[in-house]
Amino acid sequence: MTIDEMKKLKKERGLTNAMIAEMTSLPLSTVQKVFTGETKHPRYATLAALEDVFHSLDVRILRENTDLPWYRGQEKKAENYYDYRPMRAQMVAEPAWNYGTSALTNPGPFTVEDYYRLPHGERAELIDGQLIYMEAPSWTHQLIVGEIYRQIANFIYDHDGSCMPAVSPVSVQLDRDDKTMVQPDVLVVCDPEKFEGRDVFGAPDFILEVLSPTTEKKDIYTKSEKYQKAGVREYWMIDPVNGILDVRPYGFPEEPSFSDMTRPEPLRIFGRALFVDFQRIVQWIEKDRQYRENQENGSVRMRHELRNVLSESEKDAEAGRIAPVKETFEALRKELSESNE
Repeated sequence: MTIDEMKKLKKERGLTNAMIAEMTSLPLSTVQKVFTGETKHPRYATLAALEDVFHSLDVRILRENTDLPWYRGQEKKAENYYDYRPMRAQMVAEPAWNYGTSALTNPGPFTVEDYYRLPHGERAELIDGQLIYMEAPSWTHQLIVGEIYRQIANFIYDHDGSCMPAVSPVSVQLDRDDKTMVQPDVLVVCDPEKFEGRDVFGAPDFILEVLSPTTEKKDIYTKSEKYQKAGVREYWMIDPVNGILDVRPYGFPEEPSFSDMTRPEPLRIFGRALFVDFQRIVQWIEKDRQYRENQENGSVRMRHELRNVLSESEKDAEAGRIAPVKETFEALRKELSESNE
């Protein structure tokens, strides 16, 4: 969805910048700059948040009447977790403008050649001719990736298997063309002919993606559809925020399924001989959840204390016990300025 399309929807639905800022949790100034054109090339995360608002308006009534997100341990079933998400979402095809190379000074479309010209250390995925910047993953994200890879790799090596496991960053030329190059978190390739130099040419047999706030929509919709069409036999997604495993067995006569990871899950590409255990992962997710809750509670307490301080200051100012807050700060600023001269 382009910015012009968002502007049109914004006008049609009578949305103000303040309303959009509240729904996206973005600063009001950021929203204003995007829609006035002051920010020429917004970050991908900003555009993704804006697009999600417009795309979710049609299902907002369902969302308001549903206890989302679904958390493990509550009555709501895991199967219902994605029921109220949009069935299909367009990816924000915003190019990676800030890489600074001559190949990336235009909005695209880009090719694999442009992808290879990215500066060393910069991570991005090329999807249908658009470069999408990838932020550094979290500590919990990497723990989960490493644990899944460890179990799969140990199984393959213990059984002298011919499949090859890998972890990101590994470039996968998914569609065997020059328009798409992805970097799955964990992948397994069982066809040795798909290895070409440093990259994988074609669809891996298995892919795992660990969701994050900036990649969630891309992993659930855009990449899921592309993985299925390209021939990925089995696709897993782990949602660390809500403790959910989303299994999509594209190459097997089974329906997609969800679980809370309290039980091991079989890997179908190995004929269910390997059951992945999530015990450590569930513990890490719980610790991360507790950390986020403590951070949020601490922030709420700080805001509450600050409001109390400001309220008392205003009362003192009205009673004439101290100068008004604004005048006090202006006097201090003047004193500091004079002392520096």
